[in-house]
Order: sequence, then C-alpha cells, then structure tokens
Amino acid sequence: MTLPESIFYVLIATAASLMLVLLWRRFRRRRGFPEFERRRSLLNPQQRALYQTLMQLVGRDSIVALRVNLSTLVIPPGEDDGYENHWKRVLREWVDFVICSPSSVCPVLAIKLETRSERRRRKLGGLDVLEDTLKSAKVPLLRIKSADSYDANEIMTRIRFALVNQKRNKDEELFITEEYSNAPPESRSTTGGMSGFKKRRSGLMSQLKRVRRAI
Repeated sequence: MTLPESIFYVLIATAASLMLVLLWRRFRRRRGFPEFERRRSLLNPQQRALYQTLMQLVGRDSIVALRVNLSTLVIPPGEDDGYENHWKRVLREWVDFVICSPSSVCPVLAIKLETRSERRRRKLGGLDVLEDTLKSAKVPLLRIKSADSYDANEIMTRIRFALVNQKRNKDEELFITEEYSNAPPESRSTTGGMSGFKKRRSGLMSQLKRVRRAI
C-alpha cells in the first residue's frame, strides 16, 4: 500500500468515526440522555470572593470545604419521635463553607452566605433547621451577607468571635483553651514590627490550632 493510499484510508476511518459519534449522540438524545455542560466554577461570584478571603486567612492552616450539605456535618440522633420529618428538613439545608481541622477534617466553623431575601425570611421567625441543628451539634455557625467583595479584617474578627462565643455558650465542649480565652489581647498576638492585620491573623491561626488540639 502506497503512502497516498494509506492517508486515504485514514481519512475514511476518521470520517466514519465522526459519523458514529454524531449518530450515538442523536441516539442518546432520543432516548432521553440530555447533553450537559461543565460549570465554569463551583461557586458564584459572591461565594468565590468569600472563598478567596477565607483562603487568605486560614487556607494554609485549615481545610476550607465548599458547599456542604447539613447532613454531612452531623450524626443523626436516632429514630425517635419526629426524627424522620426533621431529617428530611436537614437534607434540604446546606452551608457555603466549612472550616475543618486539617488532620481530622472535623468541622470547626460553618459559614452561610445570605441574600437579602433569605435574611428577611429568617427574621420572620419560625423553625430554623440550620441554626438549631448546628447548635445542637456544637458547630458554630457564622452568617455573612452576600456581597461582591469582603473585608479580610472584618471576616477574621467575626470568625474569632464565633469561636469564642461558641466556647462561652457551650461549657461542655471547649473550642479554645481557658488560658487563651482569658489572656489579655496583647498576649494573643506576636510582637514586633507586624502590621495590625498580620497580628490579628496570627491570633486567628493560634486560635484555630487550639481548636484542632481540643477536638
């Protein structure tokens, strides 16, 4: 077989393969197999902005999990009265981010982004499955207004407050040590020529490390 003839047969085989692919796709569509398209990102712009801020603050020292269902964060209490109905509600709830211990991957803090309509609906009252379930499981919940950008200092302060507040409300489970919670502010950060942001970040890292040791 000469070279031109081999090229000719290769072209025929390629064309036949393309035809088979097109026929298979049409056959799948006729049988109810819709064509899907890959998302450009797992997060919307508001979520991505907060994720980048969280990675800047804790990404080196903790795991930041994305879009976690509430049922993944808790263990069912058992099949008591009302268990099945409540668990169905749990399955419908999720949080945007969960900060976890890097060694045990234990959830340390859940973060929920809220739109204006979600905040308004929550303020109307009623059963708050997300809040009540996480509070029962002693997992701190931090609610943040959805925005296009976030202030790292503010987010860092709110994370620290959420961890300390959880410790104060739940004496049976210490997320930070008593020594750290009672220490004066100047002893919680390193000294030297560090900026205020770096000092506060250093304090947050120390607190997260204490959380991991307490788990």
